[in-house]
Amino acid sequence: MKKIKFLLAAVAVLMSGNAMAQKVVCPDVTIDKGDKAELVFSIESDQESTLAEFFLTMPEGISIEKNSKGRYLFTKGDMPTEDHTVTVTDKKNGDVYVLLKNEYGDNFESTSGTLITLPIVADETAVSGPNVIKVTGVNITNLEPKQINTETEFDITVTVSGDPTAINGVNGAAAGSLGTFKAVKKNQIVVVSNGNEFTVGGAASK
Repeated sequence: MKKIKFLLAAVAVLMSGNAMAQKVVCPDVTIDKGDKAELVFSIESDQESTLAEFFLTMPEGISIEKNSKGRYLFTKGDMPTEDHTVTVTDKKNGDVYVLLKNEYGDNFESTSGTLITLPIVADETAVSGPNVIKVTGVNITNLEPKQINTETEFDITVTVSGDPTAINGVNGAAAGSLGTFKAVKKNQIVVVSNGNEFTVGGAASK
């Protein structure tokens, strides 16, 4: 009897080890200052679900793009059906709330796939280097309804590079202003900023 119980316990451990984690994921991205990138959120699961939601805490200088009416832009992925509504709104604490829900209780098109794509922009206040978007309150719900996800939070690293006011090859130019054009010397462009001369590498036309 003890041997049978041991075998059953071993099988249970093996099955749980092979079970797929039910979670929302989003790859890290790289973005230049003054430019755009996309956050692509997906579900990795082997179970059917009908709802997914999470909160985003955005770092300073990085935001989700909005339209002229002040509403967040997004693109539905291949998982939501036509009846899945998408809500992307601001919360009082500054977080952004994302909800994909089917009012009729229908499942997503598949167990795994793309949920939603959110375009982000980095302005001049964004810190160069790695920035972290905190994803919290993750909830994937099935028809029962029951939460099935195994992880409720994760981080997305947004690496910011570049400077919208700079020109590639300017030696020592500080962010904020390149100064004014001075001349072309030895096939290089020379600009003056705060009394200092900076050269732009590469060929230049007189």
